Amino acid sequence: MNDKDVRIGQQIIHEDDLKIKVDYKGEIFTLKYPNPIMKSAIEGEIARRLGGFTRDCYPQDHVYMVIATTYVDNLIISKESPGWFGNAWECLDEELIGTLYGEYLSFRSKFQEKLKQGQYKDSDKGRSS
Repeated sequence: MNDKDVRIGQQIIHEDDLKIKVDYKGEIFTLKYPNPIMKSAIEGEIARRLGGFTRDCYPQDHVYMVIATTYVDNLIISKESPGWFGNAWECLDEELIGTLYGEYLSFRSKFQEKLKQGQYKDSDKGRSS
């Protein structure tokens, strides 16, 4: 176990287990799975980007893009993603943002299920690909 590994009971989650690799049109983007502190900060940033108004004050597609861009901006690992990608907030490719956010949501569900099933009990089991 190294400094960046996380222990939860008998399970050890390695740093690479928390990386989400997304192939988008032949380019690889890497996101990191957030801990609760990061999620809280992301939700605070979403509220800020919505001007403090509740989500139901805006059209659903606008709220989705605010949520997606905020998550992607906070989860992207720049040094493991294409150099041209500055940030999601300024990216004109809505399909890219939706894909990255969607892959995060999918990863989150699979990761939580693996935790529930105890698949991270040794250094090789449950490793993400």
